[in-house]
Amino acid sequence: MLKSKSPEVLILSKHAESYHSLIQSGLPQVVLHSTYTLEEARRYSHSSVLLAEPNLGVEILAAMPELKWYQSTWAGVTPLMAQGLRKDYLLTGVKDVFGPLISEYVLAYILLFERHILEHRAAQKAKTWHPVLPGRLHGKTVGITGTGSIAQYLAQTLKPFGLKIKGYNTRGQTTAYFDTVYSQDDLPTFLAGCDYVVNTLPDTPQTYHLFNAHAFKGMPDHTLFINVGRGNAVDENALIKALEQNQLKAAILDVFSQEPLANHHPFWENEKIWISSHTAAPSFPEDIAKIFMRNYGKFISGETLDYLIDFEKGY
Repeated sequence: MLKSKSPEVLILSKHAESYHSLIQSGLPQVVLHSTYTLEEARRYSHSSVLLAEPNLGVEILAAMPELKWYQSTWAGVTPLMAQGLRKDYLLTGVKDVFGPLISEYVLAYILLFERHILEHRAAQKAKTWHPVLPGRLHGKTVGITGTGSIAQYLAQTLKPFGLKIKGYNTRGQTTAYFDTVYSQDDLPTFLAGCDYVVNTLPDTPQTYHLFNAHAFKGMPDHTLFINVGRGNAVDENALIKALEQNQLKAAILDVFSQEPLANHHPFWENEKIWISSHTAAPSFPEDIAKIFMRNYGKFISGETLDYLIDFEKGY
C-alpha cells in the first residue's frame, strides 16, 4: 500500500463541489482536484486516489496509471466489476449509512398499504365516509434477502412492530436481529409464508434473476415485494406475469435492470407496480465524506481500509 504524507485526490462526482468543501475542511493539507467532467478529470490523471461514482470512475480508470485507491460514493460497484477492467488498486465501498434511509423507505410503503392511506385520501376527495379496517404489522412476517449492514438495520427497525424477521444469505449463517436465516438452497422455504419480501442483495452472478417465475409463484398471493437491492435480481417479465396472475399483491421497485427506466417500459403503466427512481437511499456527500476522510487517514498510515471490496465476489 502507498505510504505518502499527502497523496493527491481526484474527486469526480456530480457533487464534486460539496465533496471538495467537506474534505478540505477536514483534511486541509490534502491536494484536491474536483470536477464533474471527464475531460477536466484527465488533467489530474496523475492522482493516486480517486473519489467517484462508479459510473464516472469507470471511464477514467485506464487514464490513471498511478491509482492506488478508489473510494466509491455508492454502495454498489457493479460498473467496476466488468471483465477487462483493471483491478490493480484498492476499492472501497460504502456501508453503515444507508440503513436508516432504506428502513424509512420500506416502512413507508408497508404502512401505505396496511393503513389504506391512498384509499382514505380518495374517499376524502369524493366526500365519502370510508371506514375500512386497517391492516396491522404485528404477527406478520417479513423476509429480507441479504443480511448485511442495511438488512440488519432494517430488521432492527421493523422488530419493535411485532414482525417475525426471516433472513436469506449464502450459507444460512445466524445474523443479529433475524429470527431465522435460510441459505441459498432454501429459497422456497424462505419465501413461503412471507407477507413482505424485501430484496437488499448486491448485483452478483449468484443474485441474477433470483426473483424469477418460480420464486414469485412461491410467495403468498398477498405478498408485497420490495426491491431496494439491485434491478438485475428481478426477472422483469416474470414479475409482470406474476402480478397479472395475482401471485402477489404489488411490487415496490426502486432499482431496475436498466436505468433510467425507458419511457416505453411496461412497468410505468402497471397499476400494481410502484416506481421510485433509485432514490430510496441516495449518497449524501456529508455521509460519504466522513467515510472517505477516515479511510484516507488509514490509507496514508498503511492500515487496512474500511469496506474493502472483493473483486472476486463483487462486494
